[in-house]
Amino acid sequence: MRPIVCPNHTKATLGNVLGDLRSQSHLWKLVLRGNARDYSVEPLVKMLDLIWTEPNRHGGAPEPAATLEEAQMVVNLAVAIVQWGRDGRIVRR
Repeated sequence: MRPIVCPNHTKATLGNVLGDLRSQSHLWKLVLRGNARDYSVEPLVKMLDLIWTEPNRHGGAPEPAATLEEAQMVVNLAVAIVQWGRDGRIVRR
């Protein structure tokens, strides 16, 4: 997501990407209309939030460690988001 959302910030983290998408949501759209039919990036932000707030994402798992099912869901979300980025489904308005 860094090369798409903040290409000039070479050390951007997922937190930076989320912050930029939130503060500049009017500049971005998903190539998916969504419930409001407005191509909002809000569904993407919510998906990224699920990954970003997951305490196990850096390893050295805190208690309690993620379950196998939780880990699989985070990977599935990440794969979908990466694919959307690669396919050009997250674009500037």
